[in-house]
Amino acid sequence: MSQSNKDIVMAVWRVFSTRDAAPIEACFTEDFMWLAPPRNAIWRSVTERTT
Repeated sequence: MSQSNKDIVMAVWRVFSTRDAAPIEACFTEDFMWLAPPRNAIWRSVTERTT
């Protein structure tokens, strides 16, 4: 039986929590796209630090 989307996402977040670059990189394919809404929390935190 294959994993559900929720199980896959939860597993990836567990890998992210290690902050270890190699296992995190292994979670993505070469053609992945990081999609986020405009002016999301990451964008705000980066722009607040640079202004």
